[in-house]
Amino acid sequence: MTLDIWILVGLCFWALFHILWAGAVFTRTVGIGYNVGPRDENHPRTGLAGRLYRAQINFFETFPLMAFLVLACSLSGTNGTLSLIGTALYALGRILYVFVYAAGIPYVRSFIWMGATFGLVLVSAQMVITQLG
Repeated sequence: MTLDIWILVGLCFWALFHILWAGAVFTRTVGIGYNVGPRDENHPRTGLAGRLYRAQINFFETFPLMAFLVLACSLSGTNGTLSLIGTALYALGRILYVFVYAAGIPYVRSFIWMGATFGLVLVSAQMVITQLG
């Protein structure tokens, strides 16, 4: 298995971390009774619980794209230096993003998001360059 595939596997565990952290903080906010009940009431997620939930949603907006690109590179044999750098940049950015978002730090969060998104572009570029070359 290539290193970029291993990073992708690690990101699957990171997705679980997102779910568990956001869920734990929200449960602490609304109480265990709400969490195990039918959740008929709509409790807004505010403060840290809201930031973690939005970070989770943001992760799940881009993770399927990264997973597809990394798998496509691997299956087509087009993975290389750019795809590895892109995958690592995406992973590092997504790991930093949740902590910076949880801390409520503006601007830095957006800069980190742009770096992670640039990782997607690099993986795409690796495929295109390899196919054209």
